[in-house]
Amino acid sequence: MVNSLFDSVDILEQHPLAGRVVPEFYNRVIRELIRGSYRIVYKLVSKTDIDIVTVHHSARLLKNLPEKNTVINQASKTRKHY
Repeated sequence: MVNSLFDSVDILEQHPLAGRVVPEFYNRVIRELIRGSYRIVYKLVSKTDIDIVTVHHSARLLKNLPEKNTVINQASKTRKHY
């Protein structure tokens, strides 16, 4: 399952806007891909970089995450460069 989730973000290499804007964040640079029961939330950092913010099971609410600004600011932990 984990490999499947990692493979599913490959589309972002060519199409970083492929995910939808995350409604809970009201920010156009915070986007998500829905894969099965999981939400892969990522941040557009530049034209060539994204940060994976979280891989979140859809049964849990995103409001259970730490303060939203903190999540956005700490997103650089898992940067993907194209």
